[in-house]
Amino acid sequence: MNNSIEKSGVQKWLAAERWFAGAFVAFFLAVFLGNKLIAAGHGLAGIGVIAALVQRDFRWKWDRFSRSTWCLLTFGVFALLSIVANLDAVESFGAHARKLRYELLVFVLLAIPAATRLLSQSIRLRDTCSAVWLGGLFLTTLLGLASFFFGDRLSFLTEIGYQGRVSGIYGQVMTFAHALLFSSVALAALVMKPILLRQLTRIPHWVFVAATILAGISLYFTYTRGAVLAAAVALFVLAFQHSRRVVIGLVVVAVCFVAYAYNDYYGGGQTPRYFNVQDPVRINQWTTSALAFAENPVFGVGFVNFEPQSVKLKERYGLKPVKKVGKRKDRKWVYFKGHSHNNYLEAFAATGVFGGLAFLGFCGFWLFEVSRSKYAPLLVPPLVALLVSGCFENTFFDSEVLNGILLLYVVSQVVLARERSNSLEPGITPPLSPSSLA
Repeated sequence: MNNSIEKSGVQKWLAAERWFAGAFVAFFLAVFLGNKLIAAGHGLAGIGVIAALVQRDFRWKWDRFSRSTWCLLTFGVFALLSIVANLDAVESFGAHARKLRYELLVFVLLAIPAATRLLSQSIRLRDTCSAVWLGGLFLTTLLGLASFFFGDRLSFLTEIGYQGRVSGIYGQVMTFAHALLFSSVALAALVMKPILLRQLTRIPHWVFVAATILAGISLYFTYTRGAVLAAAVALFVLAFQHSRRVVIGLVVVAVCFVAYAYNDYYGGGQTPRYFNVQDPVRINQWTTSALAFAENPVFGVGFVNFEPQSVKLKERYGLKPVKKVGKRKDRKWVYFKGHSHNNYLEAFAATGVFGGLAFLGFCGFWLFEVSRSKYAPLLVPPLVALLVSGCFENTFFDSEVLNGILLLYVVSQVVLARERSNSLEPGITPPLSPSSLA
């Protein structure tokens, strides 16, 4: 009897579901708390994959993968080929190739029933993931707002974030702003569907309402124009999906926002921050990306290799430096070294025409798939936010933001798969009911 209990305990610890559950919790916690948690999640997921292989819990049925999933995998393949084709210009093959683990992990997770079952059938896991996601949001936004408003009075707050803008704990303004963007839009969608929310998690509705308000206020004070514009577009899509009264209410809120923003001269500039459309650095990056693609149309300059090569490319193309550095007397113009500030241009410039088309296919098919779903009111607005924000920032190539994007993607694919199957195994708790969105 003791041997039986011991064996059962070992089997329980070796179960793939246990490791995948830990991985999902780490991924949701990492949305606001950093790369170390993403690395922990990847490690736990790796152990889960090994356990699933041992348990033979793989289902390689090619027709169960959606077209967007195949495009994502295709993008990964051409991204890898772009690195190989540019080995002479890539600093480290391993460092660049390792960044493709995100796309590969998504494909593997969707092939393992133990991973997908957890998200659709475990209310305990959904509660835990929701709690750590909201906990990270509350912690980072409250500290960021405290530093923004009271940093000059409380000395310990000066070490938190980026001074002058709400930026969470670590001061990475763009990363934090876009994590807030996708979270705030997803939260707003959940708040608008309380029946769905009650089936998704047992966390009270008012907590999500408070999180939505806090995320929206914090997003404004990040002063990240592309993220705020993407949020506005996504929220209007959400409002049109809901009712005319919601559209009218959102218009009123938008008018108040515009009135306040028109008098908000962030950083002492001569033009209100949200009305300043001049951005020579971004235009310079977009121009360089387009020229880099034209020069290297097949394999690009190499996956995530545009940023380290950007200065050399500008010098080769004869572009003028557009960034000022130094004090007034010693101020000089220098080249800005950075990524494309655009998902689509980055994909084409870095991975070539085939990689760029695969990325466009991923975005397009994903939008097509979720728009036909009965869960569209929940899934479409965050995706719209991704598509719009991708015109102004490399959200898909920032590891922390990408973690959140691919979490949303995995959840959407699990939901769509369950919706297609319309069948339940005996003794399994039913997934979210599509009728709740009617």
